[in-house]
Formats: sequence, structure tokens, C-alpha cells
Amino acid sequence: IGTEPYRPRVETLVIKDGEYVYANLDDNIESIAPDLRYKHYSLPGGSLDNDSTKIQQAEAETNEEALIKVSLLYNTGVSYYELYEPGFIAKGGDSPLEYVGSISDIFIGVYNGPYDKSLVEEKDLDPKMAEHGKFHKIVDISKYLRKEHIHALLASQFIKDDVKVALRLGRKDVIN
Repeated sequence: IGTEPYRPRVETLVIKDGEYVYANLDDNIESIAPDLRYKHYSLPGGSLDNDSTKIQQAEAETNEEALIKVSLLYNTGVSYYELYEPGFIAKGGDSPLEYVGSISDIFIGVYNGPYDKSLVEEKDLDPKMAEHGKFHKIVDISKYLRKEHIHALLASQFIKDDVKVALRLGRKDVIN
């Protein structure tokens, strides 16, 4: 997007039983204005490491943050960008870089059991995601999800047809 630096990111929608998705919802999400709720949940994800492909990073972030193994992982082709407040500096590295925003690629995979926490380096753990994240019925939390996540879910072969119908009916605001 122009010549300004954007932070490349990946996020993973982890699907279980065709009707659940893993997410960490803020405790107060119901009290947030509906048009701002998308800022009050998170999925496993993070910045792209220099030595990883996007799919490797999506799997690693899911393992490390949610302590979940994922299979059949793929890039949905759906992405979105967000602008940062001026002065956002990337953490880590030898020369901090001020980013204008981020570009997130959305991946989808299927839950394949728990991931062994002892395999994760302390710096890569996300205690909030691992301890408070859980599987939610997609239909129940669809009102919180950003439109790009809805589009990715609707295109996934891992989502049950009745869940897709409910998403289309419940989120007409984002369906073309």
C-alpha cells in the first residue's frame, strides 16, 4: 500500500467439528459498541518471521499462542489491513521500524489436538490466548467477527452447511 512500511501478519481460524472456532474474547465484549467489537477478540497469529513462510508462521503461531495443533492448514486468500496510531514501533530486532499499519493474511485449519507447551519458548507464549481462548460456536460469536473472517469462514470446506446458512442470515451486513 504505497511506499510506507506495513507489518506482514498471519492469523488462523481454527475450526472444530465444523461449527466451532477458537478465539479469545475480551470479557467486556458485549458492552462494546457493535461497530467496534471486532477490536475486542483475537485469533492465534502474529508477525511474519524472516525465516518462515506464511503457512509455517500460521502453524507456529497457533501452536505457540493457543497451544493447539492444526491440520489441513491453508491460506484463504482473504486479507485485511489496519492502520496503526502514529509512532507504533515494531518490537524486537536490531533496528526498530515504525510501521504505518499491518496486513494480515487469514488462514484456516482444523483442530488436531493440544500442543505440548514444553515445546514453546517462553518468549513465544501468549498466556492470555492459551488460558482464556477457547472454542466458540461460530454462529454465537459471528456478531463480533470482522467481515474478512466471516468471508473466510463462508468459503471454507471445513464449515458445516447449516452454519454457513446461519452466518449468511445473521451477518447480511457483510455478505455481498
